[in-house]
Amino acid sequence: RRRWMWLVRDYLLGQPLSQLTMPPPLAHIHCESDWHRLILTAGGQHWHIHLSKKTENGRKTVNYLGRYLKKPPISGSRLAHYTNGATLSFTYLDHRTQTYQQET
Repeated sequence: RRRWMWLVRDYLLGQPLSQLTMPPPLAHIHCESDWHRLILTAGGQHWHIHLSKKTENGRKTVNYLGRYLKKPPISGSRLAHYTNGATLSFTYLDHRTQTYQQET
């Protein structure tokens, strides 16, 4: 793990800042010294990375993920109420009772 982290840090330090596209949270970095300081600081921290095992059939994985990219788990029409990011209400059909229920 430490060797892998060191290799990633070494790779990032070797990249010229002019060839990198910074995400919005790092838009304040404009010079090489700031870039090196960021990488050296983050490189000393413990990284939590989860890599799952390789699947035997990549096509099944793509199909599974594609269902959620193509169609979200809860459609916008089922959202009944949304309040300031604090509460969300939606309706669903309870197949046991054959009635529509509302969940908040």
